Amino acid sequence: MKTDLIRLACVAAAATALLLAAPLANATVLTFDDLKGAVTDMPSPYGGFDWFGWQYFNTDQGNMPYTPMSGETRLLTSFGDSNSMFSPTAAFVFEGAAFTGQERTQAGTQQNISYQLWLGANVVYTSALFQVSSTPTFIASGYALAVDRLVVLNDGQQRFVMDDVTYSVSAVPEPSRSALLLGGLGVMGLLVRRQVR
Repeated sequence: MKTDLIRLACVAAAATALLLAAPLANATVLTFDDLKGAVTDMPSPYGGFDWFGWQYFNTDQGNMPYTPMSGETRLLTSFGDSNSMFSPTAAFVFEGAAFTGQERTQAGTQQNISYQLWLGANVVYTSALFQVSSTPTFIASGYALAVDRLVVLNDGQQRFVMDDVTYSVSAVPEPSRSALLLGGLGVMGLLVRRQVR
């Protein structure tokens, strides 16, 4: 009897582990290196996202500190205080992106950016301020739940570039899969209980 209960517990633990492992997804990194040319508005959709307020380029910008993190192409902000990207088809987990740009604003203060993450019509997370520098730096989002829109806020009215946008789309297990697992565990429990009697 005790052996049967241990077996049942082991099978239940293995099945639960498989069910929990299913939603995990690998991260995707958008490097933008398939986009070529001088400063051009971002195509929408691109990489599964619609883009607003972003341009791309892979040409030399003289003495501007717009070095990409990888490859040659990077996204450039328009002048302004916010630029956004969002996914119209599926929620995603935004893991972070690499940034570089002018360290000082026109007023001579440090240029900072932050992330604002949305789900539906609600802001679900706003990150701390991060300092932009002339060295490409990956800035993690600090938020691990799914969102459907990302806004990059800029307090300095200066341009900066973004590269290596990293995100994942978690697969949600189908309800029928979960029901099948629970049903199977229930049948196993009944069988063990029947053997005990």
